[in-house]
Amino acid sequence: MERERRVRELEYEIQRRRSNIVDEQAAMEREVATLREKKAHANNNLAGATWEKSISEEMSAVVARYDVRIRTLQDEIDRLDRDLAGLRR
Repeated sequence: MERERRVRELEYEIQRRRSNIVDEQAAMEREVATLREKKAHANNNLAGATWEKSISEEMSAVVARYDVRIRTLQDEIDRLDRDLAGLRR
């Protein structure tokens, strides 16, 4: 009985984290799209090039930030999967 409850809890937590990954990916895509839109409006001169470089660096930072979040969630899923596999033996 207790084991079955723990299995259900682990399955729920795994699904919740997978959903969180989807949400994080969507949020990252929205932020990058917003920055890409800003970048498209840069002038074709030195100031515009400097601004584009700044936006590109910001895009890289956004992707890196979300990458850390997503990897953390994936690591948690992997741990939960191992726990679940142990219970199912």
